[in-house]
Amino acid sequence: ILKTALVCSVTIFLFMGCKGGEDFPSDGQGSQQKQKIDDKGDVITVGAEFTKIVKTGQITEYDRYDDGAYQAGLPRDFIKSGDVVVHNSTGLIWQDNANVTYRHVTWNLAHTDCENLILGGYGNWRLPTIKELVSITDKSIYNPSIDDSFQAIDPSKKYYWTSIINQEEPSEAWYVDFYDGSQATHVMGAANYVRCVSSGR
Repeated sequence: ILKTALVCSVTIFLFMGCKGGEDFPSDGQGSQQKQKIDDKGDVITVGAEFTKIVKTGQITEYDRYDDGAYQAGLPRDFIKSGDVVVHNSTGLIWQDNANVTYRHVTWNLAHTDCENLILGGYGNWRLPTIKELVSITDKSIYNPSIDDSFQAIDPSKKYYWTSIINQEEPSEAWYVDFYDGSQATHVMGAANYVRCVSSGR
């Protein structure tokens, strides 16, 4: 229960609340965006700065007002397609080939890896933001805490870089721990794994 509360607290920090559906503030990362109409007829921005949170995957209610109580947000409609996973709700395409589990590199090399990646007919790959990378975690499971549409996973290789720099310590960048979907920072010269994202053709 304590672990779940901590995860929800992190969700509050990143997503402005566990209720879901709130607008994201812009983080200035990524410029590729698209608009689509949700099931209520509202226009939402998707892609690099999607404006609505994705359901966390938690379905059990451990405390009032937690993710399990609301189960709100964009649908978790991930679809595996060859070496990529497509998320229809956000318009994001995720790398899901063997390279994901063995490229263990510094933050700068992680950017280069994504910029040079050509996969699944897409060429505009980049390192994901925290919002984006957290959107593929699944808070109903752990070790690994990732949506079950993804197949290129290794529970022993769990730390993945995001593109976001730690504003309090510019020599560090944020990563997501796919053991439980939590987030932390690491010096950019350290090595973590890489899962690139694309906003589409």
